[in-house]
Amino acid sequence: MNIIFCPFRRWLEMEKILEELKKVEDEAERIRREASERADEIIRLARQGAEKIILDAEKEAKREVDELMRRFERSMEKRREDALKGCMAEIDKLKRKAKKREKEAIELVFKVLIGEGHI
Repeated sequence: MNIIFCPFRRWLEMEKILEELKKVEDEAERIRREASERADEIIRLARQGAEKIILDAEKEAKREVDELMRRFERSMEKRREDALKGCMAEIDKLKRKAKKREKEAIELVFKVLIGEGHI
């Protein structure tokens, strides 16, 4: 009787081992699937984080560009005002000079008109 049941017992043991292997494979597949899902979630969150960082960097860059433009505009306005002041000072100087020579110029024109002066 031992001889007959020995192969059957081995077969049962092998069947048990195969069932355990199947359970281990199923558990490994479940773990792999969960890890893949977690990895996908981590990647999604990382992408969202990267997008936010990029958007924040773009906003900061725009603020910096806007500030640089305001500084440049103020600088150009000051240079324009300084140049205008310089021009106005030169105009005033030329007007004073012309005013000083006004009498001489009138006399010269008058002399030319009456034929006493030469140009």
